Amino acid sequence: MSIFGRRLICPYCLIEIRGGKNIARCPRCNQELPVQYVYDFERVPPVFAQVFGWSRVGKTVFLSALTLMLVKMANVWSKYVPTPVTDATQRKVQEINEYLAKGKMPPLTQLGPQEVYIMLLKGMERWGGRTLVTRDCAGEIFDNMQVPVDQAPFLLHAPTTFMLISLPDLPNSGGRSIEMLINNYIDTLMKHKVDFAKERRKLVVVLTKADLIPDLPPNLRQYLVSDPLWAAVNSSGSNREMNVAEMEEYMEVMSRVSGAIETWIQRDAAGKTFVRRAQERNIELRFSLISSTGAAVGADGTMPQTLEPRRVLDPYFWALELQSRA
Repeated sequence: MSIFGRRLICPYCLIEIRGGKNIARCPRCNQELPVQYVYDFERVPPVFAQVFGWSRVGKTVFLSALTLMLVKMANVWSKYVPTPVTDATQRKVQEINEYLAKGKMPPLTQLGPQEVYIMLLKGMERWGGRTLVTRDCAGEIFDNMQVPVDQAPFLLHAPTTFMLISLPDLPNSGGRSIEMLINNYIDTLMKHKVDFAKERRKLVVVLTKADLIPDLPPNLRQYLVSDPLWAAVNSSGSNREMNVAEMEEYMEVMSRVSGAIETWIQRDAAGKTFVRRAQERNIELRFSLISSTGAAVGADGTMPQTLEPRRVLDPYFWALELQSRA
């Protein structure tokens, strides 16, 4: 507790708020603060992340698949309790509950422009309690070099960004290449006077739809499909618990995979430029590859009846690791 009163960070505009015990509304953006977020702020500190990526890379599906895994991890962490604390977050949990009850994915809902995904996650092995706070937004806003930050408000103030890239969709994207996306990210931050030398940014690069990448190296494809966390949360009979030592091993493998993806992504000029632009601006990179569905989505956007996500927790684990070392 600060001598100036209680301190917390608004989950909508990320300003620091100081006041008494009953802080109910942000004085800057006037948003009503989620009561459980406020109550548990000191014990379950937030991890803020902006989702960044062009249209149709799978941002909404990723958030739903991540929710599925966050809910089901109660099967493998013995003291773990996930709690949605906003209506938007609870709608994501409802989607997942409907899927688990009926075995068929309902229509996925995208977060609205003023909505924030906030999930309290208590009792995680390795990290304890954290609150995942993230913003989604329409992919069209990332088309230009200068992203309208009023539509992606976490971009300037959240140290971690999830940059989602769908390599299978690039050939039909009108000449886009991956270094253009990081160029838009850097240009926007520079326009708003972000000092990269003093304020090191952390970028978790997420290769979505990785099961559809035709030239993915065999070792990375094997890593993708042999997800022990998906197997553990769905084990029948007695629960398959994962302790701190097993999580340590998981993170060591995840780190090696990040390095392997970074090496592979530089197989062409666009990939080399992507990594070098990040290095030039003191941006810390981590790489992951995911399949949010486990199978191809239909041409009309229909979801597979059976959702079998692979490695969708990896980006979140990277955000936790990067924050814990900050």
